[in-house]
Amino acid sequence: MSYEKGDVANEILEKTGLESRPINDYLQYHESEERGGVVIQIFSESMLEEDLSQMEKSETILDRDRLSQVVKESFRDALKMLGDYFPQEKMQSFFPGLKLSALDSYDFSQARTKVFVLSNDDFNFFNSNLHPDRDKRSSVGSASSTAQLYPGSFVTTEMQVDLSEKKVIVIKELPEATKDLLERTSGKLPRELKDSEKDLIALNVKATTVHEFLHNFDVAAGLPRLLKEGIIEWYAQQVANGEVREGDIFEDKGIWVGYQRETEGVSILIDAMLESGVSIDMVNRAFISSDTKSRQQVKDFLTERYGSEQAEKIWRWKFEPPKESLQFIVDLESKQDSNIGKFLKTYKKIS
Repeated sequence: MSYEKGDVANEILEKTGLESRPINDYLQYHESEERGGVVIQIFSESMLEEDLSQMEKSETILDRDRLSQVVKESFRDALKMLGDYFPQEKMQSFFPGLKLSALDSYDFSQARTKVFVLSNDDFNFFNSNLHPDRDKRSSVGSASSTAQLYPGSFVTTEMQVDLSEKKVIVIKELPEATKDLLERTSGKLPRELKDSEKDLIALNVKATTVHEFLHNFDVAAGLPRLLKEGIIEWYAQQVANGEVREGDIFEDKGIWVGYQRETEGVSILIDAMLESGVSIDMVNRAFISSDTKSRQQVKDFLTERYGSEQAEKIWRWKFEPPKESLQFIVDLESKQDSNIGKFLKTYKKIS
């Protein structure tokens, strides 16, 4: 298939240096002797933004003013807690003129990251068109990322390429697990919601927005996809809760936890590091800033604590099926004479 100069395919070649062929409107496939199979996921500035703006007019459980405030809080709190570790150039490209010392006075309407919080029906429609292979119940958010490579699940490498300056985040208002919880406790939706239930929905929107926002900053770049998702979700939960709290991820508060097994596994590893005296600063530099020296310190910690073979399996996230990852980490840490290890000795077998 030939391409005319200036079309999407040529833009991909300019950004990646790869010759590729289309699978569909947003996926390209490439093979090379150096990298093997590469799947390239393409995002463009249009990215259904006009359609999303129409969907955004649909009725939602929380009113639009509340949702808008939650989105602003998500940006502000993530930047307040983690902003020192984000690349400054990228932060300025998303939030022109922003100063971390003056977050509370920043006008987030100028952000070049647009968040659409959609009703469940609209989100499922959007998601099934953009990602027809995904489970509608399990998916709660989508983000356009900058160009990055990471180890693929089914091919050697997966690559995301963003062809736009503006980022688009799309959020489902109510995760199915939380919806099921609300319906079990007080009856089927739609119905009049208590303030506490609205607060729970808002907290879920915040955690999901932060998760997708962190993808924009390429948090855990270069790590295996499921390990990366677990790290990002761990940070999203910390921002949503307002502080780093050891073991907090295991508490069932009705908050949706994406990639739950991976996130709980990451939580155990980070808790073990913090309990052993590793600073949260070093953890943040390793996972948020992708600092090479800090990442090596994390790998050295895992090796010293669990052994080189086990550490390598964790770092490369070599688990089949993926659900084995949490049980593997639980079994390792439960052998340690640590607070988290003692807790895990009573932890139920992973189903």
